[in-house]
Amino acid sequence: ARRAAARRASAASSASRVSSPCITYSGASPRASIGLIEGARALALMRGRDYALPEDVADLVPDVLRHRLVLSYTALAEGKTPDAIIQEVMKAIPMPAQPMASNVS
Repeated sequence: ARRAAARRASAASSASRVSSPCITYSGASPRASIGLIEGARALALMRGRDYALPEDVADLVPDVLRHRLVLSYTALAEGKTPDAIIQEVMKAIPMPAQPMASNVS
């Protein structure tokens, strides 16, 4: 559990370093996280499951967060897009290695 917490903290730090110089404002509020989870649950249902997996959440992140980012002048000058920044952040955060025990038959 401690190693997992350390990995999450390290991933959050990496994601912050990737996005900090590129974003002047992120309007992702608790509503965004609720929308992300509810959307992932709906996507899982469409995919034939009654539970969401990390992949379902990851597939929706760009659609939920894209319009909530305001890019800095640095990012605009470098030609970065919200999608490119979201992709960089998602690459910096590792996906869980295995599904939760409660979802395994």
